[in-house]
Amino acid sequence: MSHRLILLLLFLIAALPKSHAQATPTASRIADLQLGVSVSGAIPDYGTNVWHGYGFYGDLDVAHHLGLEIDFHQLSGPYPVLYERTYEIGPRFVFAVRQRFAPYGKALYGRGVFNFPGTNASGQSVEVANLAYNTYTLGGGLDFKLRPGINLRLIDYEYQRWPSFPAHGLNPNVFSFGVAYHFHGGMTK
Repeated sequence: MSHRLILLLLFLIAALPKSHAQATPTASRIADLQLGVSVSGAIPDYGTNVWHGYGFYGDLDVAHHLGLEIDFHQLSGPYPVLYERTYEIGPRFVFAVRQRFAPYGKALYGRGVFNFPGTNASGQSVEVANLAYNTYTLGGGLDFKLRPGINLRLIDYEYQRWPSFPAHGLNPNVFSFGVAYHFHGGMTK
């Protein structure tokens, strides 16, 4: 009886790899990459004006829903030398894609550069200080696949936290709209 059991186990072990033949995909993506440009606006938490600017972003999605985002924003205030610049990186999670819409959330860490203005004896705006701070950002948005290779960023929202900014910290709210080229991932066998 034990010989039959051993033969049966050997047969099952030998047949196991063949039973998964249809479960293995014939091709899959290594990663998805999109690089884009954006137009941005912000409620900077510094003064009362809305600031405007531009940005660049890159998304590398390595798993089905998980990826990495890199962001850059340049936002200008009402004075020529007053600006806020951020460089951030962090994970992003893409929720289940509905048709051509891809909602996502992100958590970023980086550096923020703030250029403080002043006036000289002639009354012209001049740079008084250019200081950098650590930033923490939570955000999300919605991408739309316009056509193969082109994605629109319909909305991107970031709540930034600059905890060591003088006085009480700085908490800008940044909104962006953009367009990106989508590089399709390579295929593997």
